[in-house]
Amino acid sequence: MRLPVSPSILCSAACIADDLAPEHVVKSRVRPSSRWFDADCRQARRRCRRFERPYHQRRTPDNRQAWIAATKSKLDLFQSKRDAYWLERVKVDGQTNRLWRTLSDVLGRSKSLCDRATLLDAAGFAEYFVKKVGDIRDSTASLPVPGCLMDGDHPHGRV
Repeated sequence: MRLPVSPSILCSAACIADDLAPEHVVKSRVRPSSRWFDADCRQARRRCRRFERPYHQRRTPDNRQAWIAATKSKLDLFQSKRDAYWLERVKVDGQTNRLWRTLSDVLGRSKSLCDRATLLDAAGFAEYFVKKVGDIRDSTASLPVPGCLMDGDHPHGRV
């Protein structure tokens, strides 16, 4: 049986939740998986997580041992897949130029990436942070100094 909840309680709960955990934009970057990472690796990772959850919930020695065994098994599989992949790549791209081109692509050092001039430099970073600090100081100049920042008031001593 569900109890009716009044809209004012829902609004209050939403306001409290917004205060405690305000909404913010999260950037998620897609990181492509390694070329050797296949369905077997995904299955081993899922199996390992399946053993990890009970261990974190109950912290029993048996759960810990099962999780450690699954993790070791996963890492052994990853190592064998990685080794097999790279041995095959060296065999297939045995010519020196092709092999170096493959390695350069994997390491992110391909000519297409190296030819582009970077837009970031030390002076640019310094200018950005000087402007950022200035903007913050300007926007907070009219506000009173918080009480916790006065000498002796801070719980951890002087700020």
